[in-house]
Amino acid sequence: MQITIKALGKLDSTLENLALNYLKRLKLLKININQNTLKDNQKALEWLFNNSPNTYTITLSEKGANFTSQEFSNFLFSLPNKGHSKVVFIIGGAKGISNRYINKSNFVLSFGKLTFPHELFRVLLIEQLYRAESIFLNHPYHK
Repeated sequence: MQITIKALGKLDSTLENLALNYLKRLKLLKININQNTLKDNQKALEWLFNNSPNTYTITLSEKGANFTSQEFSNFLFSLPNKGHSKVVFIIGGAKGISNRYINKSNFVLSFGKLTFPHELFRVLLIEQLYRAESIFLNHPYHK
């Protein structure tokens, strides 16, 4: 499965190293990270949601569905069986994402009601993608 994470802003070296640590461990998932430093919020949102029509788009928002790690793994690895081999995860910037854009998504996912810095959230998402793959492969990472 081809996964792209689209996010605003750049990671500092500490968070980038942590993200790379999880990316190196992946065996099945192919993950690209597209970052953009657009300052204009409207142009930034248009960039985030400019995806090919055959891509399954998942927006991260506190307004979305909550999963356990097991449920997230089941959901993620069921997508290819439903014809979705390309998935884009969208992480908004500090100003968030308006409902107008969230409604363009195929799915809205939440990691709970807490608010996280958008830079740190990228690392959390990558770790959860690694955890989902570990669950799928029966690897002992997820205890």
